[in-house]
Amino acid sequence: MKKVAFLFLLMLSSAFAFTQDCDAFYAVKKGAKLGYSYFDGKDKLTSSSETVVTDVKSVGSALEAQMSISMKDKNNKPTFEGATKVVCKDDAVYMDITNLLGPQTQAFGKMEVSLAGDGVVLPNTLKAGQKLADSHNEIKLGMNGTPIMTMTFDIREYVVEAEEKVTTPAGTFDCFRTSYQMSSKTMLVNTTVKVVQWFAKGVGVVKSETFDKKGNLDSRMVLQTFTK
Repeated sequence: MKKVAFLFLLMLSSAFAFTQDCDAFYAVKKGAKLGYSYFDGKDKLTSSSETVVTDVKSVGSALEAQMSISMKDKNNKPTFEGATKVVCKDDAVYMDITNLLGPQTQAFGKMEVSLAGDGVVLPNTLKAGQKLADSHNEIKLGMNGTPIMTMTFDIREYVVEAEEKVTTPAGTFDCFRTSYQMSSKTMLVNTTVKVVQWFAKGVGVVKSETFDKKGNLDSRMVLQTFTK
């Protein structure tokens, strides 16, 4: 901590300004809570989750938000608890791949999880027609120090499609609609899906839909509650 009061105040004011920039398309304020519901392609409830921003701190020139994630099945029974983070730097928010997987993280159970790769990058300024960065990511699962499997996820054709208003149980939001192709590989299983997401300023993902290779709706996610 700086000992000179002037420098401390200067740093504090800069941090507030930085927080505002980083709050563009993700909730990075301590205490923020986001509740989601997940549905299958037939619109049946499959699970729910709550994400809580537990800490926000400066790390060098970046701002890092730590988040806890808890998930429940359709009967409201707890199925998974974990943590993730988003990092804001260089006018963009960087997320690890677990931010996009939703209920799939339940399969991790109590296994040891390690992440590698590019992460997912979302610029703080979006506009229709904008092309976003491709990425390659890996999730390695193990138990008691022994590797079990490696899952790979490749995101391609990531674009901002349009600006739209979206209404969910949490309210009505001005959003940017994005889409990308995600190819995943787990052992001998290869899957490619199209994911469409709606991002709102200061919130993050308000709605998400996943389509199979034939274009059929496979699942969707909806923001049910949001507390700043």
